[in-house]
Amino acid sequence: MLFTYTILSCFTSFCKLPLDSLFLSALLPLSLGFSRKYQYVNLLKTWKEAQSYCRENFADMATIETVEDGASVRKILLQSTYTWTWIGLYLDLRGWKWSDQSKASFRMWMSGEPNGGAGEPCAVGSVNGWNDVRCIDKRPFICSG
Repeated sequence: MLFTYTILSCFTSFCKLPLDSLFLSALLPLSLGFSRKYQYVNLLKTWKEAQSYCRENFADMATIETVEDGASVRKILLQSTYTWTWIGLYLDLRGWKWSDQSKASFRMWMSGEPNGGAGEPCAVGSVNGWNDVRCIDKRPFICSG
C-alpha cells in the first residue's frame, strides 16, 4: 500500500527532513497507529474470483501484516457463519505473499500449517489461525481498503 502523504514534521527529535511517501508507507502502521479497514464479503467465490471482486470494489484482498491486523480480521471472523474465509495470502514460486504483492513476513498459521505445498497454494483464515487450501473452493472472503 503506497501513501502519498508528506510529513513536514517528525515524531522524534533527531528527524529534521520530510520523509518520502515510500518510507512513510512502511512507518505508518507503526508510528501513526494506522489500522487497515476490512470488509467481510458473504459471497461464495474461488480465491481468484474473490481477488477480482476485492480489486473492483475495494482495494484488494485482506493483507495482514501486524498483530493488530490479525485481531481486526479475527473480530470479523467471529461474526461469520463460515469456518474458513479467504484472505489475500497465496503461494508463488518464491514463497507466500499477499495479493497486493507484498511479502508475507507476519504469519498466523495453525499448528502443522502450511502443509499442502503446490496442492494448496491459497490461504484461508479462521478465528484460530490460517490454513493452506485449494484455490478452487468457493468461500466468503475479506477485502481491505
